[in-house]
Amino acid sequence: MSSTERKHLRRLLVYDLLPPALEFKTDRVTNVRLSLMKGLQEMPSDVKSLASVSEVLKELEDEVETCESFNAGSVESSQSRQPPPPPPPPREARASV
Repeated sequence: MSSTERKHLRRLLVYDLLPPALEFKTDRVTNVRLSLMKGLQEMPSDVKSLASVSEVLKELEDEVETCESFNAGSVESSQSRQPPPPPPPPREARASV
């Protein structure tokens, strides 16, 4: 690919594709925001360093980090309360009781 073609593709990405994509940062569906974050993480460093992109990426990464911390804490606290109940006995053992 020539230098001119690369510049053209970058312009398309930055001015035509990214602005509407960045609007998904507030989508109510978590997987949409997660997919946006993963896509932005794969962008070339010069695109990731754009103010609008880096701001959205930081917000989304912070959100994921918060969710992971919250989920890990709730799993640990629920596991430390009580062990799970034992499984029911096999059918053969129940029939003889």
